[in-house]
Amino acid sequence: MLERLLAQLDLATPQGFRRYFANTAWLLVGRAAQLVLALVVGTWMTAYLGPERYGVYAFALSLATLFAPLANLGLGQIIVREIVAAEAHSERIGGPANTERQEEYRILGTALGIRLLGTVVAYAGLGLVLAFAVQALETLWAVMLAASAISLRSIQILIFYFQARVQAKKAAIPQLIGLVASNGLKVYFILTGAPMMAFLYAVLVDALLYSLLLWTFYRMEGGRLGQWRWETPRARYILSRSWPLMFTLFLFTVYMQIDQVMIRYMLGFESVGYYGAAVRLSTAAYVMPWVLSNSLFPAILRSARNNRPMFLRRMQGFYRLLIGSALVLIVLVWALGEDLVLLVYGQAFAAAIPVLTLHIVASLFVFIGYAAEKWQIAEDRQRYTFYGVGLGSLLNIVLNLILVPRYGIIGAAWATLVAQAFSYHLAFGLFRATRELFAVQNHAMLDVLTLRFLWKRR
Repeated sequence: MLERLLAQLDLATPQGFRRYFANTAWLLVGRAAQLVLALVVGTWMTAYLGPERYGVYAFALSLATLFAPLANLGLGQIIVREIVAAEAHSERIGGPANTERQEEYRILGTALGIRLLGTVVAYAGLGLVLAFAVQALETLWAVMLAASAISLRSIQILIFYFQARVQAKKAAIPQLIGLVASNGLKVYFILTGAPMMAFLYAVLVDALLYSLLLWTFYRMEGGRLGQWRWETPRARYILSRSWPLMFTLFLFTVYMQIDQVMIRYMLGFESVGYYGAAVRLSTAAYVMPWVLSNSLFPAILRSARNNRPMFLRRMQGFYRLLIGSALVLIVLVWALGEDLVLLVYGQAFAAAIPVLTLHIVASLFVFIGYAAEKWQIAEDRQRYTFYGVGLGSLLNIVLNLILVPRYGIIGAAWATLVAQAFSYHLAFGLFRATRELFAVQNHAMLDVLTLRFLWKRR
């Protein structure tokens, strides 16, 4: 099955496949390490802290994460697109390598300046919320530690530089080192009976190491931070293209994180702990669409610019691969979810079991959402993703307000499922410009559910 799907992505030939397979492999190594450590050390930490203390930890990360898009500003894939375009232009005109490098300096310098300004705005917004919504000193300090770690990652733009150049190895190695160091600290804290705050310091160590090592790799390949330049016209252009992605990311973050914030104020920290434990397991599998989409995005972009039929064929194959993977995951969790929760968390977290078996269904729509985002970027129609996610976020908040008081954390899981189904599938049927995408999604789902792609002629 996998060989057929890869063939439909036009990456099965040695020339077309080798480069992207190596890049995907490094992305997969980094994310696989993150997944394994999250499942082993993260779940051990969750069980060690218990529902209430883990609830404070999860709440701090969720509240800080809500403001991360204001620092990110949706620049990631725009940076990738601009660097790929600069490389393609240099190859087309036969210009010197130094000219391409100077263009990269201007792109990266402008992007860094934009993100630094966004980080200031994000801290200001978070400060206002903390002033009015958080009274406990420990919770306040926990949120600030989480925000510091997230901010360090937000201003780190070199990961997109390495993605554009299909050099995931140079982003994966710093990630691995940071993960090993921070999770080593978490194990030490568990064994020595450390308080909850210590684990947030470990998160900060991860972000520091990751950022420092990315800069080191960039300098090793000849990059010079001192030559980065700000260009106001380029900043205006980038922001004009990235604002839909920024708001989309913000709204996506809202309905990925707002449920835990709302549960905190409606039900308390203990309920946040149960819900957060289930979400930790459910979202661990999001590594797969992230790896595939970020590794194959340069190839999809190039096909979108030069060959429309090839682009459609690759997107169709991409959807089949993601949908098939999501369905396998859902079935496995339905079969093994109860045993998994009791094994990794213990009986104290039994209330997380029904949340996990429901929340995992939303992974189908998250998986196809990754492909939809790439499609919209390639077509320069980011605003439609914004519309869908915006309506979905509003739907999620309304459903949480209705369902959580009546059904508790199960109601929050239902709200997330309905909102993601709307945002990443149903909403595309509302707009004429995205109905082709909506049709491709439906055909891909039908192909996978009926196994038609195994026998129909390519």
